[in-house]
Amino acid sequence: MNQDNLISLIGDLAEQVRLLRMENTETQKAVKQLQREENNTPQTELPHVVPRAPVADLIFFPELSEANPLAEEDFFRNPLTEEERKGMLYSCPKSNVMHYIPPALNDTASTAVKKVDTTLYNNSKPLSVDSISRNIKSITKLIVTNGKQIPKARAIDATLAASAGISSDVIISHAFWSGYDMFDNYYRLSRERNINITESIISLK
Repeated sequence: MNQDNLISLIGDLAEQVRLLRMENTETQKAVKQLQREENNTPQTELPHVVPRAPVADLIFFPELSEANPLAEEDFFRNPLTEEERKGMLYSCPKSNVMHYIPPALNDTASTAVKKVDTTLYNNSKPLSVDSISRNIKSITKLIVTNGKQIPKARAIDATLAASAGISSDVIISHAFWSGYDMFDNYYRLSRERNINITESIISLK
């Protein structure tokens, strides 16, 4: 192989190396361009996928431990003792107390009425179904005096309406009575206006 052929071969090799370097450079540029496009492409947000913040563990350094010695304890998993748990439960309020002040007793009432009122106003006695029934029966006995019968609720309502100034026609229409005689003869307890219906039914003397 003469010198000219050798120089020509070296020149061809140099040209091939230059071409390979150019191709490598173009390839690297294409790869970088694809990476940039991939980074700039917004990710598709799924409606049922919620991104979570990255988790970081805090390593306690000496200054933090000295400032708060209890910081290293896992107080979320530290179980309470039985006494502490009961104390926490019993410290919560369980009822709302209302201070009730009953009205003053009527000094002009009879002895029987005062006795019933005293029973009703005695807040120290426990309230039960039997005590409520006894109080209702005792009040009923006060109503039935001199052989009279206990007035009906319709009679009390109609008398209160009439004493308040409501016309008889309105009372009869709401009570579905046949006529005025039914109300006037059987259900009207008093013909006075603005009366105390309790005093007219229960004898307080």
